Amino acid sequence: MAMVHPDDLGFSRLEPVSHASMHALFLAELGLAPLRITSPTESQGEYHKLYFVKLELKGDSKWSGEEVVLRVARPAFNGIKVRNEVGALHLVRGAGVPAPEVIFWSDTTLNTLGYEYIAMESSPDIERYFNATPYNLHAESHATLNPTGPFSDWTAYISAFLKSYAHIIDIHPSVTHLRPLLPPLNLLIADLDAPLDTSMAWIQKLRQSPSLLPHLWHCDLHLANLLGNANGDILGVIDWEFAAFRASFYRKSSPIRNLIAALPDDPTLSTWPELFLSTLKAKEAALSKDWEAVTNMESVLGKEGLALSSVREQGLEELGYP
Repeated sequence: MAMVHPDDLGFSRLEPVSHASMHALFLAELGLAPLRITSPTESQGEYHKLYFVKLELKGDSKWSGEEVVLRVARPAFNGIKVRNEVGALHLVRGAGVPAPEVIFWSDTTLNTLGYEYIAMESSPDIERYFNATPYNLHAESHATLNPTGPFSDWTAYISAFLKSYAHIIDIHPSVTHLRPLLPPLNLLIADLDAPLDTSMAWIQKLRQSPSLLPHLWHCDLHLANLLGNANGDILGVIDWEFAAFRASFYRKSSPIRNLIAALPDDPTLSTWPELFLSTLKAKEAALSKDWEAVTNMESVLGKEGLALSSVREQGLEELGYP
């Protein structure tokens, strides 16, 4: 059984190590200086802090110019967790499983960082499935295989994803069976990218829909992040580190469902989301109507938008791109 100190619970939200110490670590281990160190807000775990480290292009090191991952372990399972993960990664890689390669690691806190850590390759999937033999698609990278923003509107966001799909279908030999989809898919992309005044009516509607304008979502809204008083008044909303701009229907569930997730098990809790919405409707009819309108995916997107949001072969046909 692991004993967790309260300070450890928020480890991934802290900055446990300095950029200077990480810079010194990579210089000592690889002779390569980090050019950029970033830490994502949406890709962290409870047991580690994740950093992406872009290394300088220098010499003939395998890792020269590459982006690698540094996983800094929070204090738990001293030594055991890191050794277990390193051993498991070596084992499964030897069996042909596409797992990341370990570059260097430490199962002790007696090091430059003061924490246990593992440095590993960042994107074994791209290296293994695109750059390596038998595919040899050396020009491909994370940037060429994924959509990148910012996007002017929701249809541009969808178009960027479709372009990534079309590119992969076009270049990769393992998905040649999907190539008959390319002509209609490219036609759809061209229509989505057409100037607003010449685009189809349903595309114009999606581009101009107020519900598809960026809405700010907290993305971690629960009772522990609401500050209140004994009267039930909300005095503050905290912990906005996961906040993001998304479409209005990003959260399709009741706004209270996430708030009750951490409460003790109680059979009556299952009725709370519906009770909340019915109470809102009775007390604030206009607000309730607006909420239902902007969070209903079907009403916001319409038939064409729904098909566009998950384009498959059927979706292409529904949109008129057979």
